[in-house]
Amino acid sequence: MEQLQLVPTEDLIKELFARSTFAGVLIYAKDENKGVNVLKDFNLLTTIREEDTIIMLETGIVSLREQIKEE
Repeated sequence: MEQLQLVPTEDLIKELFARSTFAGVLIYAKDENKGVNVLKDFNLLTTIREEDTIIMLETGIVSLREQIKEE
């Protein structure tokens, strides 16, 4: 069994975006947030058109709001 490797966020992002099967949006904290689940300042990267990115994010926000209401 392979051992879990800790790698820098930048390396993970490069790996993800190099995959032809990845089509989407990645949002990640600019600074490491070890132990704190608060996203104050973030980066957004996308492999799709700007219009599609906006639609994807809007759809995700609506879905998240619905999940929060159910809790």
